[in-house]
Amino acid sequence: MFRWLVLMVGIAATGTPPARPVLVVHNYYYARPGMADSVYLIRLEASAIRRRAGLVVGTVLRRTSGADSLADVIWEAEYPDSAARARDVAALDGNREFDAIQARMGTLIRRFERSTWMSDR
Repeated sequence: MFRWLVLMVGIAATGTPPARPVLVVHNYYYARPGMADSVYLIRLEASAIRRRAGLVVGTVLRRTSGADSLADVIWEAEYPDSAARARDVAALDGNREFDAIQARMGTLIRRFERSTWMSDR
């Protein structure tokens, strides 16, 4: 009953049903000096591997301004929930082509971070 009421209030207030939350993953790549272009290109290769495997491709972002302390490249991907993200990660487990890309990336970056967010889309 409560869920139906929330849905109806959301529709009444905006004219559309409320958005379903999605899981958003950000991978932050901090390039070694002079390696930002290579990090960007390797991340694009990783996305192509994901596409061939039928997985979420995501979006690759390249920093064009801001402090040098910020990430040089960000990969962003959306999943309907954490279970979908877990299936995606498991599908890459043991993928030789993706493992090779990760190894190459490891030689180009000085730091890697990941964050996970909920979006109201």
